[in-house]
Amino acid sequence: RIGRVQESCREETDGSPRRSSRQVSDEILAAGTLAEAVKILEQYADECIRDNESRQQGSAGRYVSRALDFIEQNYTSPQIGIREVCRYLGLSPSYFSSLIKSETGETFVELLNRRRIEYAKELLERTSLRTYEVAEKAGFGDAHYFGTAFKKATGMTPGAYSRRSAAEASA
Repeated sequence: RIGRVQESCREETDGSPRRSSRQVSDEILAAGTLAEAVKILEQYADECIRDNESRQQGSAGRYVSRALDFIEQNYTSPQIGIREVCRYLGLSPSYFSSLIKSETGETFVELLNRRRIEYAKELLERTSLRTYEVAEKAGFGDAHYFGTAFKKATGMTPGAYSRRSAAEASA
């Protein structure tokens, strides 16, 4: 753990040089009491931890951005799932799940389904495809699940949405 703290303290996060471990060692040796030496070491550790957390928060946004790009490029594939995204990002599913939820307020499945349903709505408005065909094209492997997710998101079934869109277009 101390090694990780030292490693993170060697790096710069904001362009300003951080105290080196050599400088901290010199300060500790110059301390008048053991309590002062411990305080210097604790301050240094706190600085390193804060800098490391700051760096991780910045990377969280980049991971989420990359995940959203991946979803945008692959949402029509029924095989896309959290494992594929995590493999792409090099993250564990549990860490990614907490990251995506904390950054977006939505779960991975909610984000993916929302994008798929947006596309399904476009298809229902512009084509005469059957519901199961729209489900397939939007990336839902199961037409029944698509119907359930669609109704949950829009408040109406895909068929009702399609009929309403057709009526609005002809009016």
